[in-house]
Amino acid sequence: MGEQLSAEDPSYGLIVVRRWNVHEPTERTGRWRFAVFLDILLHLFLTVILFSVFLVGHPDASFWVTLLVLVGSYAVVSFVHRVFLQWWWRATLGKVLLGVVVVRTDTRRRPPLRRLAGVWLGTSLIAAIEGLLNGL
Repeated sequence: MGEQLSAEDPSYGLIVVRRWNVHEPTERTGRWRFAVFLDILLHLFLTVILFSVFLVGHPDASFWVTLLVLVGSYAVVSFVHRVFLQWWWRATLGKVLLGVVVVRTDTRRRPPLRRLAGVWLGTSLIAAIEGLLNGL
């Protein structure tokens, strides 16, 4: 099925490189960080739109339902963008704008959908737990 990744591998077996030269040896971390910032802004923008549509249709929903829809909207937008679109294009919209793509470190080819979903789940859970712990 593929090589097993080490638990200590912080890259999840993926690397961000220039779109037109995927075989270059160095990772483009500066562009990647700015692309992530653009992606988060996009996720927030789309979440606000979805959440606004929900509020128009359900103006008297309870607090917990409203909170669940808000968090769920962001999760769905983020998942579709960072897993499906990134698998299809090898990049999120932020990465496309900055001219970088995500490739496997071993073959420099498109990462498998399962690995992208695992990376999304791992980073999302870590961010959520960190946010909860900082809030306590």
